[in-house]
Amino acid sequence: MGTIESKVDVDKITREVNAHPVFIFTKEECSFCSKSKSILKQENIPFTECTLDTFKKDNPGEYQSFVNGLVFKTRQTTLPQIFICGRFVGGYTELEKLKNTKSLLDVISECS
Repeated sequence: MGTIESKVDVDKITREVNAHPVFIFTKEECSFCSKSKSILKQENIPFTECTLDTFKKDNPGEYQSFVNGLVFKTRQTTLPQIFICGRFVGGYTELEKLKNTKSLLDVISECS
């Protein structure tokens, strides 16, 4: 997802994820991204989404440093990347586990 030669923009990622209780980074053709959004919708949990394909199209000069910032912050190169209350919780597997253990709403309630 990111290359080492490019600048890293962690601050922009931090601002984005801290501005919303639930924030998800996705790509258009990502089945796990779609499954994650479905879980959030089924649970009636509002979320903010950044589709990296759209971000790249709209911000070609900023894209690589933005993605590098995301990878630097999470140490993950796969999608989706899900943040709750500004904290990285993981991807689809972790979200599904939170849902199945009935912990998802508890984690989100910590945002208040």
